[in-house]
Amino acid sequence: MDKTLSWFVRIWIFVVVMTNFVAAIGMFIAADSLWGGLQKVAQTYSLFNVWNYMMELVLCAPAIGAHLWRERRRREKL
Repeated sequence: MDKTLSWFVRIWIFVVVMTNFVAAIGMFIAADSLWGGLQKVAQTYSLFNVWNYMMELVLCAPAIGAHLWRERRRREKL
């Protein structure tokens, strides 16, 4: 079960990273110019965009939960 949870966490984080990567590419493609795309990406991933970071946390919640569950199982074995 620990291996399954480990792989779930890795795959989920990979999907989250790839989703962000594809979204950033989409912002560049949808923009009128390279500068406009760069501004949109900078605005979205700005340190002051708390809404984006809350959504990233929600998106990563299953991986965080699986990681905590795996760690609890490992502690119980000891």
